[in-house]
Amino acid sequence: MGRKNAYLGGIIGADPLVPYDEHWDKVVLLMDGTDKEEDLSDSNQTVTETNTLPVLSNEVDPFGNTVDVLDFDRVVGTAISGIQVASSAIQFGTSPFTIEMWVKVASTADPQYLYSDRQSSGNYVMFRIENNGTLRFFRGVVGGNVQGSFSSTATLSTGTWHHVALTRDGSDLRMFLDGAEVATSSQSIVSFNSGTPPVLGYDPSSTNSANPYYSGQLAGQMAQVRVTKGVARYTAAFTPPTASFPTTSAPALRETGIFNLG
Repeated sequence: MGRKNAYLGGIIGADPLVPYDEHWDKVVLLMDGTDKEEDLSDSNQTVTETNTLPVLSNEVDPFGNTVDVLDFDRVVGTAISGIQVASSAIQFGTSPFTIEMWVKVASTADPQYLYSDRQSSGNYVMFRIENNGTLRFFRGVVGGNVQGSFSSTATLSTGTWHHVALTRDGSDLRMFLDGAEVATSSQSIVSFNSGTPPVLGYDPSSTNSANPYYSGQLAGQMAQVRVTKGVARYTAAFTPPTASFPTTSAPALRETGIFNLG
């Protein structure tokens, strides 16, 4: 009698060639930089421009691909501009979180805000590049004292893509530059809740166009912006991403094939 073949349907495992994010359900913002007003996360944040200076620029991205990236400009005497990435506040509370992005700056002569939800009153969080090229985080209450400030000693170079990340895990806050842990601070666990929608590329607490307010604007480019609430993705040195962030929560599964049943 000849051998018979039978097909057994089923799943034999994940396809290793399809990237996925095991923390996708915790992503509250994802912008790849190819669109100024699109959030790719399931949160579907309403993203809007503040004034019109941010543009899309066709450049070589951090992974060697020629694509559009977010290009911020800074012009003395013009109103601040940037991107508001949500229609309401992204409140971290006491949860772990990760704020990360790729950035390429044209100058480090002035402070430049990466992510900020500073407001006219109440709590705020700010992550920025200082005028010496270091990274700085601080939180506080407008009109009160700055709290929880800490900075890196490592610096960003101009004209080069850098991966920067800020994480909170319990009482530990960490900053990373190109995968290296460059600063850490142990702080009491407090609620990081602002009432202001966060922005990229400027300080939302001011609309003054005169120096020094305009100098808080980012002078450079940004891509692959991801904010995750509920997990500190990095707690030690890591290899920076080598491709765009994935936009799916589960691995693709491969189906079984033909089995020989003699």
